[in-house]
Amino acid sequence: GCEGMTGGTVVILGSIGNNFAAGMTGGQAYVWDPNEQLELLINPRTVSTSALTNEDIQKLKQLVSKFQSQTQSALAKRLLSNWQHTLLSFRKVAPKQTQPAGQEPHFKRSSTGSNTDLLIGPASIFVSKQTSPAIPALSICYD
Repeated sequence: GCEGMTGGTVVILGSIGNNFAAGMTGGQAYVWDPNEQLELLINPRTVSTSALTNEDIQKLKQLVSKFQSQTQSALAKRLLSNWQHTLLSFRKVAPKQTQPAGQEPHFKRSSTGSNTDLLIGPASIFVSKQTSPAIPALSICYD
């Protein structure tokens, strides 16, 4: 996930793969990492992780709340119901080198395969890989 990301914000509430955020040149990802695997799955030469700032926390809560209200996600509802505890499992991922100032990020619309929908645009975006119609296994909000 987040390969080639040039700007914006992503919230990941599911698992990530090896070499997460490879090629990320801008933006930021808030990754829910309850099993503390994030550091093992990124390339520390290209991206860094950090704790959330107060500004990050406000933005993250706003995005997760919006996602929950628009999708009725049970996971998002559970995370929001115990927000202070939830925050302990979030990390921020950002590229070590950011995109040059004034360069606009580009967005696209894509389908990634069976049971996966991917919509990317300048407004809020949701990516969902579903194991059943009611329970998203991977959910991403992009703003």
